Amino acid sequence: MRWIDSDGRQDLLAGSHIRFETLSSRDAVHAAAGGVIQGQHIDSGTDVTLDALDSVLVDYVISVGDQNIEADNRVAFRELVANGDIRVGAVQGIQGERAMADGLLRLMAGDRRHNGSLHNADLALDYVRGEAVRLYAGGRIGGHDADTPLDVAVGRELSLVGQQIAVDATQTGFDTLALDMVGANHGLADYAWLRLTTDAAVEAGQVHVEQAELVTNTSRLRINDAEVAHWLDLQTGQLHAYINNIDPRLRPVHVQIYEPYEPDTRFALDIDGRALWTDAYVSYYRPGWQVDTPTYSTDRDAWHRDVEGRSIESDLNRDLRTLAKHVEPGFVLPTPAMPARVNAWGPGDAAPRVRVGLVSIRGLEEELTVSEQETAGEEI
Repeated sequence: MRWIDSDGRQDLLAGSHIRFETLSSRDAVHAAAGGVIQGQHIDSGTDVTLDALDSVLVDYVISVGDQNIEADNRVAFRELVANGDIRVGAVQGIQGERAMADGLLRLMAGDRRHNGSLHNADLALDYVRGEAVRLYAGGRIGGHDADTPLDVAVGRELSLVGQQIAVDATQTGFDTLALDMVGANHGLADYAWLRLTTDAAVEAGQVHVEQAELVTNTSRLRINDAEVAHWLDLQTGQLHAYINNIDPRLRPVHVQIYEPYEPDTRFALDIDGRALWTDAYVSYYRPGWQVDTPTYSTDRDAWHRDVEGRSIESDLNRDLRTLAKHVEPGFVLPTPAMPARVNAWGPGDAAPRVRVGLVSIRGLEEELTVSEQETAGEEI
């Protein structure tokens, strides 16, 4: 087919391939094929739906409404533009130049509808835009060229799910940006690089990574559920923090976090300007910063900890002496842990809940606040 133009809905059904130059309708356009859907231009006054058991290969798709594109093989395009939402799913990957939606933009490489596990497929584009942007890939999320990041313009929500992530994002239009950055299939991302330009507060639900760099100009960042198997280099507008759960060597940053005692590698982090709160261990900090009570989370039973009771302070002090041998000029180690209180307990008793002060870090010219909870019992 070369050209179809109509006022009514366009429904194209084929057991094999559908090939065309232009499909134009003031109503909806729907095409379903047992093979390939291939064309140059689709223009719809409402919605566009393309469903292929092979690939969808189109140059331009423009719609006043939503776009839904699915393929059992791959999806490739030059430009998708929708006044509504755009949803694209392809088992074998998505390649394109630009995808722009006024509402939700959801691109999924490795599955059609996220009904099962994401297969090892890549999501490679030059630029995407949406009020909410959700990008999924069983493999890589990045630019059209392998060595470039994907440029993202986003409003209220950015969700990145992939094994290798390279994204350069700019956020506008909302006071808060919701962020998630995790690996495929509920795992850890192998490596993630995210540069985020925004004046909004960033509220990250999950950041689950092996290794990651997160650079942003905002000074308000909260991570509610961080899991870092190796390292996370985190730079905000006023603070540079480095988290490493394997290598305690010191880096030239404001604050370094190292968790040798925790039974897992999960923690929370809250940054507001030059103030940082975390339930992870702080191994050292630069002059001009103050640390109270380096400790671990208060919401686990002592029975399930790697470190319990008196060893909280003694083990920490011993490790600080070890770290002191490697301190570079200009760095300060944190003070010893403050005494904690635990319930007295014996054989057969329920394990006590240890309540110790959570760490709070601020510039010295600012007021220092420490959240501290204790249970009745003997002091250790």
